[in-house]
Amino acid sequence: MPALSMSCVNILPALLNLRAYNNNEKLPFPDHPIKFSTIRPLPKDKKPRLKVGDEVKIYWKQRTTPKNSWFCGGCGKISEVATTTNRKIGFVICSERPSLYAVFAVFPKLITTVKITKVDIIEMWMGNGEPLITGNTLRETKKIARIDGFRHHLQFMKFFIDNYNLKEPKKFVRYYWG
Repeated sequence: MPALSMSCVNILPALLNLRAYNNNEKLPFPDHPIKFSTIRPLPKDKKPRLKVGDEVKIYWKQRTTPKNSWFCGGCGKISEVATTTNRKIGFVICSERPSLYAVFAVFPKLITTVKITKVDIIEMWMGNGEPLITGNTLRETKKIARIDGFRHHLQFMKFFIDNYNLKEPKKFVRYYWG
């Protein structure tokens, strides 16, 4: 089964909401969106590697962490399980957010499994000092950012500016599920 690996801490609450949504559980971060898509760079002259109907495993930091790792729901870093329940989910005090209320559930490396429902190819580039998605208005870009799991479109834009050279138009593939 194909896999997608996630590592952007800005979308972590949306990923944990997706996990809860797929398991018919209460959303751990009700003020955050649920992640229903992901955007990946599309190499030149390549087709998207996934297609509609594919079942895909969603992992957190798949390639850079040990196989049976558990992670802090607050910062996304590897964490020791402090207490466990019969569902093998425990809680930790987040070392990145040391405060009285910084207790987060831990989660396993495999977040959930999804079925691809739609595949789009989009083009992004830097225009007027901010990334633009060809053919989309600011309102549509805000909607894309929320569906992709970002709480605010500015986080979405900053992520793509920081991680991809958008001085020239660049193609991305967008996978939807849910």
